Amino acid sequence: MSRFRLLTDARVAAPALLLAGVGVSVLLFALGQRTQDAPAAMGQPAEDAAAAAHAAAGIVLPQGGATQAFEDRVHAVRAQVSAQPDRREGVVELARLLHDGHRTADAVPYYQKAIELDPGEAQAYYDLASAHAELGEWDQAADVLQDRLDQDPGDAVARYDLAAVRANEGRTQEAARIFEEARATTTDGALLARISDALARLKGR
Repeated sequence: MSRFRLLTDARVAAPALLLAGVGVSVLLFALGQRTQDAPAAMGQPAEDAAAAAHAAAGIVLPQGGATQAFEDRVHAVRAQVSAQPDRREGVVELARLLHDGHRTADAVPYYQKAIELDPGEAQAYYDLASAHAELGEWDQAADVLQDRLDQDPGDAVARYDLAAVRANEGRTQEAARIFEEARATTTDGALLARISDALARLKGR
């Protein structure tokens, strides 16, 4: 069965996103920029990515659910954010911790808060768009990425992710056009390779 798939890297424990009928497999590229970790291979199970993410943070998640250590960490960081709601580092940490722990809907308002605290920082837009996409909220994901492009029209990563969202919606012609726009605005080799692969698969449907 032909599917369109968005995958995250080993830093992020987000589930894979699937939509039947679109023959392309691409990465929400921006999500991999949070750390210097190498991106996960295409097709890597989300559970493996989750385990790697939490292991990197010193938290071990057994199969079947979060450990008490994870819940304790969430509680501690949430308390820090309550005490210092305008400290962006804590807000971002809580958003990512919840996202990594498969509590994506809970992470969304903290990503939104991070953007409010620093509208010019790109990564929170990428992460928020990914969270909306994981929840099947494609319009919201597209809106977030468009907001980022309004901030910086030359952001090829945001443009790439917007194309991926449109492809997941089945809007393949629009997706191809936006992938081409992303290609025209970047010299990054890894991103160019992903764009070429996405375009080839879209055109080969």
